[in-house]
Amino acid sequence: MRAIKKQSIPCLKIIAFLAIFSLMYAINFVLPLEKSLLPFFNINNRAWHWCEFLILGLAIFYIFKIKNIAFKDVSISVVLGLIVYFSQSNMGYGYISSIVTTVCYYSACQILRHYSQQDKFFDLGVKNTAKSFFKGVLYAIPFALINILAIYFTYANQQIYNFKM
Repeated sequence: MRAIKKQSIPCLKIIAFLAIFSLMYAINFVLPLEKSLLPFFNINNRAWHWCEFLILGLAIFYIFKIKNIAFKDVSISVVLGLIVYFSQSNMGYGYISSIVTTVCYYSACQILRHYSQQDKFFDLGVKNTAKSFFKGVLYAIPFALINILAIYFTYANQQIYNFKM
């Protein structure tokens, strides 16, 4: 009983993460852009940044959980963050993506180092990798369809009414 319960905890965390993500995605469509804290270009831009904030929160959580600082990883993550900043600086919010890239890369490095030291390697076999990939695709399809519909309903009418010959 206890072994089953311990094994189900990661699944429950993933389900909770997906529920939070789905709730954020639904709120994004309901909440008017004028009510946002930052002046987003459109609802897709806002959804993108909300996803970045959610992933940033998870990365910060794991950095504090592992409590390890490696100068090499910090320096590489800062360089990657600067690359993102300069490549997106003309888009208005390049600093957000830069911070997210820096923190997430550092967090990912620390997670991989931490669990490889504990001999808890990720199973990277072909069968499990393919299975995980297709599960991810199945989770992503509904969000992609909603995103496509939102883009269509947001921009298709504008292009039709603004069409000039």
